[in-house]
Amino acid sequence: MKKVCTLLQIELLTAVAMSLLMAVVFETSLLPVGTMAGRQHAEMLLLFLMEPLTLASIFGALYMFRIGRVSTDLKSRKADALSLWGTIRIALLGLPLMVNTLLYYLFLNTSFGYLAIMLALAMCFVYPNLSRCIADTEEK
Repeated sequence: MKKVCTLLQIELLTAVAMSLLMAVVFETSLLPVGTMAGRQHAEMLLLFLMEPLTLASIFGALYMFRIGRVSTDLKSRKADALSLWGTIRIALLGLPLMVNTLLYYLFLNTSFGYLAIMLALAMCFVYPNLSRCIADTEEK
């Protein structure tokens, strides 16, 4: 269980580190900021796509382990199921985090930044420490 927990922590921290690395690269002007700021149509289309996608991924990640099939799988297969479902849960938060961070720096639209902040805050609620991993796989 400790090995799976460590793997999930690495996955989560990798997503956060990639977003922070993007921020550092753009903030230090290694990559140009706001290169797509003039494309209103693309910006609105991506914002229209990312807002519900981000909110749905937050809700899905926070609620995932309560779904019947996932919960029974976690109770029966323990570490194997936790590895699978935990990775999916972290991907649900990590991938939109990286996309929103990138879109923020490409368009300089604060809405993408706020979406990224919401995802980062949601990651605090699913951080896979050992006690949470054990609690997720035990019968209640």
